[in-house]
Amino acid sequence: ISYSFSPNGNYLYVMEPTVSGSLLVRYEPLNPGFLSSRTILGPGPNERLGAMQLAPDGRIYLVSYDEDAPQVTHLHAINCPNSEQANLEEEVFSFQTPDQPFLGLPNFMDYIFDTQETLIADLGPDTTFSCDNGPITLLPQTNGDAFLWSDGSTDTSLTVTEPGIYSLTVTADCGMVSDTIEVEELTDTVIVNINGPNTLCTGDTATFAATANISGTLLWSTGDTTATIQVTNGGLYTILFTDLCGRQATDTLMLNVLDVPPILLQAPDALCPDETAGASVFSEGATGYTWSNGSVGDSVTLTGGGTYHITVTNGCGEFDTVFSVDSLTFPTLEIQGAAPLCPGGSVQLEAATEPQNDVQWSNGSTAALTTFTTPGVYTVLVTNVCGTVMDSIDLQPIGCENCFYVPNAFSPNEDGINDGFLPIDLCPVQNYRLQIFSRWGGLVFESDQLGQSWDGKSGNEPMNPGAFIWQLTYEQAGQQQVQSGMVHLIR
Repeated sequence: ISYSFSPNGNYLYVMEPTVSGSLLVRYEPLNPGFLSSRTILGPGPNERLGAMQLAPDGRIYLVSYDEDAPQVTHLHAINCPNSEQANLEEEVFSFQTPDQPFLGLPNFMDYIFDTQETLIADLGPDTTFSCDNGPITLLPQTNGDAFLWSDGSTDTSLTVTEPGIYSLTVTADCGMVSDTIEVEELTDTVIVNINGPNTLCTGDTATFAATANISGTLLWSTGDTTATIQVTNGGLYTILFTDLCGRQATDTLMLNVLDVPPILLQAPDALCPDETAGASVFSEGATGYTWSNGSVGDSVTLTGGGTYHITVTNGCGEFDTVFSVDSLTFPTLEIQGAAPLCPGGSVQLEAATEPQNDVQWSNGSTAALTTFTTPGVYTVLVTNVCGTVMDSIDLQPIGCENCFYVPNAFSPNEDGINDGFLPIDLCPVQNYRLQIFSRWGGLVFESDQLGQSWDGKSGNEPMNPGAFIWQLTYEQAGQQQVQSGMVHLIR
């Protein structure tokens, strides 16, 4: 199969071999229905086909040879490949190739031979104007070989003196094209008008539109040349209109800018959740007020903090003012730092809350971070303008290594002072047992009753002064605990 694009790229030419010969077929690549654009331009040479190549003369050439006479190569041409009048001219040239068949052509890029332009006849806009019924010359853009005007003239241009419709037909070897133009006479008086507002509120934009009764060009005093312009400043605006014959007309418009009166607003700075307070507004010359919650009038009741807006209506239209009321919240509270309060130790508790809130512990402290040395239940109050929250914590020596305070001496002389040896319990315990041993390891006292003291006797016999070993066993928080030490008996 041999193929080539037309110089203007609008057509694709293909030599398609068939059982009975070859066909010259044309496709339109730019057509969405590419395959349906297939057009058979005629039968081609019934021979073995070779390459296609665009040539400097604008034609597409094709080579072939007869299998019965391969020593002769035939050159065929597609005439007018850019136009609907394209056709195949067979055997425009033949030459001998005695050694072997020849099917190639010089392999040049097609675009360097694109010397044949598409046939055109362009008279410009569909309508042109004759000024004061004077002559006007029609100068078409064309590249044809022969010209024929509607009045019979065959020149490349035409001078007309009367209004009317004129046409031009251009022909060339590859086809024929035509164009039409209407010539009208400009006799109407030139009129131009500026349409737009006379007043403008500060910060707004006004749109001016110029209209004329005929075609022409526009020049605003701002330097713009479009039919509409947008302005933000007050002042005198002028439009200069020039028609196609050079006649001119002007119009002016004075734009006054109105200032927006100030909006005076009174509203609370902050509100707690569900707290209500009044707000009011005043703007000189206002004709109405609408609040964002739907209320109308110069006052409103606000509930809670947030962002609000009010729409003020006056001679300049509607203006929105946005204001914010801080959203206060109820205080938050979390007691941090809870730990067993072991005998002789201390615990720091922190009332974690917002820095601006007031703190009051049940022990009298007003510091968020407070030290405690005595077991017990402690309460803390946190207060701000929205309310008070409370929390409490029970500090007990649960989980401490020593749950008993044990004295290191006693004097059982019946004077009422330190007459017995008694460990003081600081934690809830179970399975309590107290044992007293002499320095030689003998058991002299044993009790499983909390609060039962040793009176310094073994049986009913008083023990001599000296050092004795004590041992406590008990369960605390489910764990077996053992404490031991030495106590001195003094008489």
